[in-house]
Amino acid sequence: AIMMTIQGHMNQELPRYLFQAKRWKEMGIHRGTWRFVLKMQKEIFMQALANIGVLSIPAALAISNTRDSGLKFMEISGIFLWGLAYAFEHASDMQKLKFQVQCKKRGIKGACCKEGFWSFSRHPNYFGEWGVWVALTVIVFPSLLSLLQEENEKISRLHKILMSLCIFSPSIAMYICLTWWTGAIPAEHYSIQKRKEYKEYVKQVPMFFPDFNKMISHYLR
Repeated sequence: AIMMTIQGHMNQELPRYLFQAKRWKEMGIHRGTWRFVLKMQKEIFMQALANIGVLSIPAALAISNTRDSGLKFMEISGIFLWGLAYAFEHASDMQKLKFQVQCKKRGIKGACCKEGFWSFSRHPNYFGEWGVWVALTVIVFPSLLSLLQEENEKISRLHKILMSLCIFSPSIAMYICLTWWTGAIPAEHYSIQKRKEYKEYVKQVPMFFPDFNKMISHYLR
């Protein structure tokens, strides 16, 4: 965010928010109206609620676990999965950056990145980000089991049921965000306009979940 501010990206609205304004316009909500202002406030509130509420659930569960000492097998597996997901996301971003730098050097505009992981998923970086949150759910699962087994009058049955349901909410919320809300669909709306090859790319490559069969056969051949 600091780098984007220094580079001047904050002087104009991000495409994802322009797309939201387009969605609202289709609903009859136009800029300059009180309904548009309310929608903006709702958008800010929902993102804040997601950050301080839904996405903080794994941390809250882990901190509340005072019964277990040491790492469980599932926690170790989750940490390993987190590392893989983070590496996948970072590698995807680096592949895209390298492609953009090469295009800029060659004077190529409107090209569609199909390098590396981008040949198996149209948004591999988003998939990697989602994987990070799935991994966090796996990491805190033993903490949830510990909570369910705890006999404490201060922890009601309703509390335990709600925490059992909420443990999956971060990965669900991030999937919705990364595909529909501010992620893939808004990005692709503008990619189709700017890149001639993108429509064909959409037909050939999955949007979110990579084509694992194709990816495995590619790297094992």
